[in-house]
Amino acid sequence: MPLEPTVSNRPSLRLRADVPDASTDWPSKAARPAVLVLSAVFVLVGGASLELGPLDARLGLATGELPGPFGRVFGYWDPSLWPLPVALGQVWGYFEEVGPTQGVVRWPAAIAAMVAGLILARRARLRVGPRVGVLVALGWFGSLAMMDRSAGLGLDLIAGLATVAALDRLLATGPGWSVGVWASLAFLSAGWPPLAVLALVTIVLGRPGKTWRWPVVVPVAGAFLGWSAWALAVAPAEAWASALALPITQSSAWGMAPLAIGVGLPWAPFALLARHRSIRSGWSKDGGPLVLDWLKVAGACLIVGTVVPGLASAAMVPALAGMVVVAAACWDRVWEASGELPRAARRGAIGMTLVIAVLWSLVVLAWGGHVGFAVAYYRSTVIAVAAVSLAGFLMAVHGARLGEPRWSLGALVMLSIALKLAHWGYFVPEWDYRNGAGPWGRAIGQWVPEKHPIYVLHSWPADLAFAIGRPVRQLPSPQHIDFQPGQGSKFVLLQDSEFTEYQGWSKGWPKLLKVAEFHDELGLSKRILTRTDAPLIVERPYRKKAAEAHD
Repeated sequence: MPLEPTVSNRPSLRLRADVPDASTDWPSKAARPAVLVLSAVFVLVGGASLELGPLDARLGLATGELPGPFGRVFGYWDPSLWPLPVALGQVWGYFEEVGPTQGVVRWPAAIAAMVAGLILARRARLRVGPRVGVLVALGWFGSLAMMDRSAGLGLDLIAGLATVAALDRLLATGPGWSVGVWASLAFLSAGWPPLAVLALVTIVLGRPGKTWRWPVVVPVAGAFLGWSAWALAVAPAEAWASALALPITQSSAWGMAPLAIGVGLPWAPFALLARHRSIRSGWSKDGGPLVLDWLKVAGACLIVGTVVPGLASAAMVPALAGMVVVAAACWDRVWEASGELPRAARRGAIGMTLVIAVLWSLVVLAWGGHVGFAVAYYRSTVIAVAAVSLAGFLMAVHGARLGEPRWSLGALVMLSIALKLAHWGYFVPEWDYRNGAGPWGRAIGQWVPEKHPIYVLHSWPADLAFAIGRPVRQLPSPQHIDFQPGQGSKFVLLQDSEFTEYQGWSKGWPKLLKVAEFHDELGLSKRILTRTDAPLIVERPYRKKAAEAHD
């Protein structure tokens, strides 16, 4: 009797414990590419377009000097500038053809912002879910802080990256060697304030597995001793002491919390949704503790940054990171169970989105109505910002009308895009043209040979000195110019009152010749570039002999 063929079906692997079910979440397969695209669009596009302000320019000036335990500004040690940001700027400036430009400050900060966002998004994707990873990337890269990245907003992104990475490893794996290495980099970036923030956060977490241990203490102690030996060997002891004592001399930053929420717009305020029990109860057993830990980190950083003098700058970035992670986890819960959430939670998400959309629309209406008609250069930018803002406003209104918070999430994405367009297309060129010191500095620098120093008698604004593009040295008195290295005429930048005063310098002091004078747009202030009465180019003896031999 012939055997009849039988058909056997291979059992499904989905019943195995080690093979998870295929995820149906909307970013399950595109989470990693989406995070990279968000970082490129919101952070790297126009990463170095904004000219430096007074605080960033001091770091820019230090990148044009020799490496040291501190940065050098106007030829003197600046204890507020720590070696790691200066070294990163010098490395970037080495690959620039002409410089240093603002890229030596802007690009390291942009890359630090991108890496910090990737760290946060990766941890959220692994512990909470792929959708939360994308939402963390949206909240981090789509915030005003990561678009602007200026020190004027209280952001120190290089030290912030090291602090956030140390906290990420501390919350995920406990106090290991990686935490110590990141903490050491944070110390070399901004001194002891990041270490104080890390120590206070571990106290707030209050768990035995999150406290400092020898793998954390040893690298930090090594970094401190190595930096101290370097500083005491090449700089006065007063500079070493000033670098350690400088944060204590600052006052408490009572406006830090509103500033942190402001630079975290439009996403940071939604961390308040975590107050609803229905939101917190939906977090997984693995991801929920991580989100709650970041909530504690954000609260602790906001408190210590506000109250303790000198910790505001070190606490700003980790506080922003905590708010973004919590807000992303809240929106993930709202998206997943929008129809099952209590009315208070849904109204909270929809109401905050509608308020932000209305306020932004009013800003766009007032700003766009003036700029769009008055300045033709920005008309296309205003139209694009207005169109995206209108789409976001309509989505927010539609979500409020239907009671559907998913439309509100789409509105926030539109508002982030509009904010990026407004910052990139209007604020950056307007700052560079009207408020930045670039036009003044470039006008002065074109009269001075390349790499030729300019001497000043008092500290000029750092952004103006950086925009000149020449080394700037401050003299204790006019007579010291005779002792400066180099031959030939030396350039001196003076105010109008200084030029009038030093025209009658006493006998033996150098005579100054006017090269050019520069007026501001109102004609109220004047800067005068002068040079000493000497040949601009000094003929070297060997060149003179070679010319005579040729003749």
